[in-house]
Amino acid sequence: MIHWQLQTSAGPLDFGVEDLFRDYAAIVEKWVTRLAGPAVDADDVVQEVFMVVQRRLAEWRAEAKISTWLYRITERVVHRQRHKQRLGQWAAGLAEDFTDQIPCQAPTPVAQLESKQTLTIVQRALDSLDPRQREAVALFELEGLSGHEIAARTGTKYATVWVRLHRGRAQFRKRLSELRALEETPEHADDADGSL
Repeated sequence: MIHWQLQTSAGPLDFGVEDLFRDYAAIVEKWVTRLAGPAVDADDVVQEVFMVVQRRLAEWRAEAKISTWLYRITERVVHRQRHKQRLGQWAAGLAEDFTDQIPCQAPTPVAQLESKQTLTIVQRALDSLDPRQREAVALFELEGLSGHEIAARTGTKYATVWVRLHRGRAQFRKRLSELRALEETPEHADDADGSL
């Protein structure tokens, strides 16, 4: 065992760091557990406390209780350790979650691909309709025109517009379901562009 003779402002010390460790390590560990909880590794913090004690033992004032001095060192080390831990957690969270916090105006490549595929299927379903039904559906659903506006624009009767719209929608839904089912079937996915 190494026993150091350290000179302090009050005179030479008659104990060493090993003596302090032997006498106070268990107490310091209890302080660490109470101050930091399970968030930190108590053994690591105890070791760090006694590393500070080794560096600063010559500064200890003999009129102060050694336990008070050790407690203050423990308190500072725990505070520093928890700060490092929070900083590490923040940095790790920053790397993972930072992109979720940035609003993106442009769609992602996956969203662009899905949108393109959906538009292709919708266009193919519209193309399969009777031209007069397709016109009524497109003007009503895509252009947002009312039944009266469609009748005026196409020169047809108002009732005829609603009949074409009703039949066109029914045919569109049926064809869209068929095309989606075909797209979801892996063996037919490559043949979907020209069949049906």
